[in-house]
Amino acid sequence: MIRGKIIFKGNFWEFFVMVLGLMILSIVTLGLFLPYLFYWQFKYFFNNMELEIYDNRTNLQN
Repeated sequence: MIRGKIIFKGNFWEFFVMVLGLMILSIVTLGLFLPYLFYWQFKYFFNNMELEIYDNRTNLQN
C-alpha cells in the first residue's frame, strides 16, 4: 500500500491579505472579481501543496 501526506508550504498572512484585497475589489466592482477570487484560491492552494508519498511495500525478492 502506498501512503503519503499533504504538506502545505503557503503563508497564512499572504493568503489572508490577498483574499481580503480581492474581496474588497469584488465589492467595488459589484461582484465582477468573484470568479477570479475563487480561481485564485484554488490556484494558490494547489501551487503551494506538496505531496510526500511513502512506499510501504516490503522487498520480497531476496
